[in-house]
Amino acid sequence: TNADLLKTIRSSNAGKNIRAILDWTKNPTALNNKNAWQSVVNTTNACRANVALISETDATREAVTYIQARLMTVWVKQSAYGSYSTNCILTTGAYGILTAQPSDVYNDFVTYTDTLPLLRSPYNIAHRGIPNDYPEGSLYSFRKAYETGATHLEVDVQLTSDGQLVVMHDSTIDRTTTGTGSVKNMTLAQI
Repeated sequence: TNADLLKTIRSSNAGKNIRAILDWTKNPTALNNKNAWQSVVNTTNACRANVALISETDATREAVTYIQARLMTVWVKQSAYGSYSTNCILTTGAYGILTAQPSDVYNDFVTYTDTLPLLRSPYNIAHRGIPNDYPEGSLYSFRKAYETGATHLEVDVQLTSDGQLVVMHDSTIDRTTTGTGSVKNMTLAQI
């Protein structure tokens, strides 16, 4: 729930494969307009979290769609289990449900079969393209991601010391090249 603490933890663990969730459930019914939803996106991104956890009260289809369209994952905290509650959350398009009754929620979820309409249009986001199979952040990797079904591409951009943009996930070139050093301390020619 503490964005500043989460940002400190995420920053001190840069480069490690750690996911983070910012909990917005302590202030239910506050997320009722585009300005509030944009604040969720901005604050969650600023503390380097991947997921915004919102309350069941705040989980409207409009709120979830707005936040997720800005490449933020939304989970909803279920206040108390009930099939109706689960179905309402599922129809918002949220990616996950935080619940005290996971087996009951799962049983509700599996009632949605191929014969029922899709609850939401899922985003298939290719982070750095397909980095396990192709050079990450390359046009080739992005093209292959698109050809295999990606609906969105996520690209990390760093700024060089001479003010040029380069596609690079990390703040250094150490992991993906034979060189070493911080992108922000190098010129484009050095990169």
